[in-house]
Amino acid sequence: MPSRLALLAVLAALAACDAPKQAPVPTPPPAPQEPAVVLSAQQIQERSTLCERKAREAFKRDSGGEGITEFAHHYSTKRDTCFYLLTVTRQETISRKLLDINENETYGEYSGAGENWTVCRVESLHCASQREWEVLVGAYMHD
Repeated sequence: MPSRLALLAVLAALAACDAPKQAPVPTPPPAPQEPAVVLSAQQIQERSTLCERKAREAFKRDSGGEGITEFAHHYSTKRDTCFYLLTVTRQETISRKLLDINENETYGEYSGAGENWTVCRVESLHCASQREWEVLVGAYMHD
């Protein structure tokens, strides 16, 4: 019996040696990173002023309906983007939109009544409450 076990062990070792070698999985090259835009204090001030002007114009256009409307704006130096946050409150419901005002691209939406929300997302992230919305949007409105 020991000779059978020894023979099986030798056969198993030989079978392992004949196994084809697997090629290593290639790792993708790192994504190219855009160089950070370095702006002077004057350029930042000019872009921030332009952002405010565009946000006020958009607010005049967007605030014609029923309810209480408010807006906020922020020029993000990290993203070189003007963000516009529109809030509309009607009776018990509130709806909010975060937009890139230059590209007219929606970054996030919130709609609901208190903690009973129907839509809550910022880019590809879904949020579970108004507080989570505020935290996620804060990353765009403060930098």
